[in-house]
Amino acid sequence: YLDELVYIIGVVGINEMVQYHYGKQMHEDEGALRLAIRAMTEMGLYAKELSQKENMEISFSRTPAETTAQRFAVADLLEKEFREKARKVVKGDVERALSQINETRDLPVYYTNGTHVPPNADISLAERIKIEHIFFPIVDGGDIMHIFLGEGYPDPRGIKSLALKIARNTQTGYYAFTKDMTVCMDCSHVTMGLKEECEKCGSENLDYISRITGYLQAVSGWNEGKKQELLDRLRYGKDEVK
Repeated sequence: YLDELVYIIGVVGINEMVQYHYGKQMHEDEGALRLAIRAMTEMGLYAKELSQKENMEISFSRTPAETTAQRFAVADLLEKEFREKARKVVKGDVERALSQINETRDLPVYYTNGTHVPPNADISLAERIKIEHIFFPIVDGGDIMHIFLGEGYPDPRGIKSLALKIARNTQTGYYAFTKDMTVCMDCSHVTMGLKEECEKCGSENLDYISRITGYLQAVSGWNEGKKQELLDRLRYGKDEVK
């Protein structure tokens, strides 16, 4: 049975890697993006070489990394040798994390997952798609493009049009539209967006539902890094979803 196993080399924090070495993030400079593409291509080739050398099935993929993106960031902030380097590129609320680092390891920091543009990057949806679609042919699987939507209701025809454009004109293999939801735990009312109180009964006993990686999940079960990412995400309105 061991011969039938597929081993996976996953990727986390490509954006922060190029940010540290190049001084710019992938969406900020063409040279930074080229470095990310080169690094991913070289790692993909190495995975294939290693697979042949060791006679093992090794897949080079973007993995969900719900905990890893946070764990790697926390580990780098914990280590004195890397702390000052990491705090320049780690995403999230770094100062709050450092103030709590002696009390807990569940901290509101993270590295950008896989080859994604940072969730808070202030760029157009078209530009985000233009960057992220490049990496799909490089990995063997697991990649996903997130399109986070605002509280408004985009025209269904606009969503269909955008979905077809992505499918026909880009290399994107897997993409998802996501709207956040607020769930009242008292009256069960569900509304779009992240609310501070129930619009129906006024209760503050709420939970939220959003996409943690490839699937929807109650936010109450997320770690602090993913919760911070949820707050950081740039959401696109109906004017861009068309």
